[in-house]
Amino acid sequence: MHHNDNFGTYLSNGFDGLGDYLENDYKTSWAGNDFRRRSAIDWEWIKLQVLNNNVVCYAVNNFNENVDDHSVLGVGYVNTDKTYIRIASGFSKTLSNFFEYKYTNIDGAWYYS
Repeated sequence: MHHNDNFGTYLSNGFDGLGDYLENDYKTSWAGNDFRRRSAIDWEWIKLQVLNNNVVCYAVNNFNENVDDHSVLGVGYVNTDKTYIRIASGFSKTLSNFFEYKYTNIDGAWYYS
């Protein structure tokens, strides 16, 4: 998927590469998809994706004390005194992982539906 100098994947390459993988290896087609950069992602968009049952891949930064940049799957949200995205991060098997939504914490997002 075209790694960058830091052995990561550029956002648009992740979106294109995963789409190609799903289509070619799993013969999966989708009704729609969306790729957005930080400036086009807000809390209302995040809630709408959950309402529409879209599992979203978020490219996040400041993930935790050990990992800065990481991709996670967003599967829900919680609105308390702060806003949290419920995630599957790949770091644990617990069903109760949350990532605090801040405009600056998400570099990009995409989904296929």
